[in-house]
Amino acid sequence: MATEHIVDASAVAKLFLDEPGAETFRDWWYGALLTDTPMSAPGLLRYEIGALIVRNLGHLDSPARRRTWREAVAGIRFDDETVLDALTVDGLTFYDAAYVALAATKKARLITYDDKMAKHARAHGVAVERP
Repeated sequence: MATEHIVDASAVAKLFLDEPGAETFRDWWYGALLTDTPMSAPGLLRYEIGALIVRNLGHLDSPARRRTWREAVAGIRFDDETVLDALTVDGLTFYDAAYVALAATKKARLITYDDKMAKHARAHGVAVERP
């Protein structure tokens, strides 16, 4: 079975924002979807992605924003079982700690472009990848 990946908003945002590393991430993402690579995130990712779409793509009409959101979260399993474990991760916001705690509990790889989150994840024994 393939290693599970926990994806955060800094990574998923690269699906719809033209940022450094976006093309490489998109290649990785679509490859992961094609190979049924398990991808999970805390439920808060839904709201983080929505906020990024409103902030950065507010010029799009409502159907386009909805379509972008649906495409961005497609293939992600949302898991809030370990949300309280985020309280054990010091030095991060509770939101960022939720990703680290989920990855640590599931012994999954964390996909993030957030340097601070990556540093704390490694300190908790989590493998971090920046495709």
